[in-house]
Amino acid sequence: MKSFYFLFLFLISLNLFSFEFEVSEFVKLDKEPEVTVKDVNDRACAKLTIYSDIEKVSFSSYGVKDPVEYDNKKKSYTFYYATNYNSIVFKHKDFYKYKYVFKDRLLGGATYKLVLGKKIDSKNPETFDVDKTPVTFSKLESVISSVLVSKQSFEPQCKSLIYIVSDLPVSKLKSLFNLETIYFTCNTEYKTEECNDEIMGLDKVVCVKDKYEFSLLLNKALLKQNKLALTFDQKLLVEPGSTYNLFITW
Repeated sequence: MKSFYFLFLFLISLNLFSFEFEVSEFVKLDKEPEVTVKDVNDRACAKLTIYSDIEKVSFSSYGVKDPVEYDNKKKSYTFYYATNYNSIVFKHKDFYKYKYVFKDRLLGGATYKLVLGKKIDSKNPETFDVDKTPVTFSKLESVISSVLVSKQSFEPQCKSLIYIVSDLPVSKLKSLFNLETIYFTCNTEYKTEECNDEIMGLDKVVCVKDKYEFSLLLNKALLKQNKLALTFDQKLLVEPGSTYNLFITW
């Protein structure tokens, strides 16, 4: 289980998110009153209002003064910014972290407007279509785990386990595999259930029914149509009694 613990910590640092931020406008507002709030060095701050429909965005910058709250009526965040810094990082649980660098340092006493949105072509796992977006099985690595022992006791068909690292939901993942050679499970001990919840930061778990070459675990038609790409040998044997991590990108 130790290897799963370290993998879990590793995955926390991965960007397995759905969307990307985009700044569509950043301007200085000349007709606003002069800002009188000062930073810890007694220098005038700039005032920054970020207009966005995205709630629960957090901001990371040494320049941000005081906690930032979302104004539901104005659809905006407003805060004061220390002008000796020149960037701000936007963070949200459903988005890639995004660092925005100001072209010029902000002026003390001035007010600025920034419009933050979602990038139009951001990937959305819920609307994924393998006919439009090919999939890459980027890595299959063997790990040590005691989970398989208990699973084999309750489910004799489960000869080996594959933990899938991907942001795709199970409904999409199922279409990529050959369900004659594998089945999905979200219960690692007692019974097979429909997968809805994440397990240990990994997306989903696949039970392999026997000893197979990896290619035999995949959807034959998609493989033949070159919709599925592998960066490792497709003839690699998935051995009974083994546990693996499989990384899938698209």
